[in-house]
Amino acid sequence: MRGILIHKFVGSLYVTCTRVSHYPMQFSLGLTTGNQRLPAVHEAYATCARSVNEQRASHERTGNERTTSGQRLQTRSGTGNVAPGAHSFAGRRLTPDVTFSICVRERYTDDDGDDQIRYGVAVTTRLPGVGTLCPFASTDGAVATQSLVNVELGRKGIEYLGDGLAVDDALEALLNADEGKPQRQLHGVDADGTFAFSGDECNDWYGHVVGENYTVAGNLLTGEDVVDDTAAAYESDAHGDAPLAKRLIDALAAGHAAGGDKREDLEVQSAALLVCNTEETDDPYYNDLRVDASETPVADLRETYETAKRGYETVLEKYADETDAAEETDEADETEER
Repeated sequence: MRGILIHKFVGSLYVTCTRVSHYPMQFSLGLTTGNQRLPAVHEAYATCARSVNEQRASHERTGNERTTSGQRLQTRSGTGNVAPGAHSFAGRRLTPDVTFSICVRERYTDDDGDDQIRYGVAVTTRLPGVGTLCPFASTDGAVATQSLVNVELGRKGIEYLGDGLAVDDALEALLNADEGKPQRQLHGVDADGTFAFSGDECNDWYGHVVGENYTVAGNLLTGEDVVDDTAAAYESDAHGDAPLAKRLIDALAAGHAAGGDKREDLEVQSAALLVCNTEETDDPYYNDLRVDASETPVADLRETYETAKRGYETVLEKYADETDAAEETDEADETEER
């Protein structure tokens, strides 16, 4: 289970959820607060369900018309080597379109002088619960699966990276085993490489950008500026002093400001981020955040990040003070014994 924030509808209520199908409206909810909040959770659930129905109607109105105009071609492709256990995903229940995301790899040196890597992925869309569908990350890399989402591409992609496959070989093999490949958008990074793919049946505008240590991809966008501005915002502060989580939110905000998802009739939206690193330490609370139902998802994700970061710093300060006090007591006891 992962902590999620349903921000707009239940007043910053934290709940936990278990996704019971690929459709984000179908949740099993468990409260971490008092039972008096239960009606608010039901209201949020109903809102998510209503939004997904609206999304389905919008998708039907759009029809199956697709175009490749303005598509950015990937700058790198996989070798097509078959990943262990690659299999067809035909017949699996798939989710509606997910909009734009960014995957990042950053190398850094820890406090002990050892080389480390952090991976991050962030996404937003005009659909509830995107954090259950699109972003995947581990100590081996980051992957985002979108357009007509096949969640297994993200799950298996991260699994194959953990088995030692290169990101291009892993993701290309999974796509080659997927009969819905033309409708998929899949991209990611690992320790050494990058990969991005946009099927020619994705909904316009769609495309992707591949940088030295990041990938950005999107579909159903207002235009190419969305992915360009997302990439530019990240590049302007790559390896910066701010936590990667904050810089990923900045990148999403730039893409959102450029137009983002073009489906303005869908008001209930979501956003999510996930950051992992290779250090043998616990990740800060603000490295795994979701806003599952909001009309202002990127702004709410930023507020959630700032709140979680403040809480994390408060906890560190509290236990540091208690540790110092305990050490002072031990020193005093040793002095008395002498």
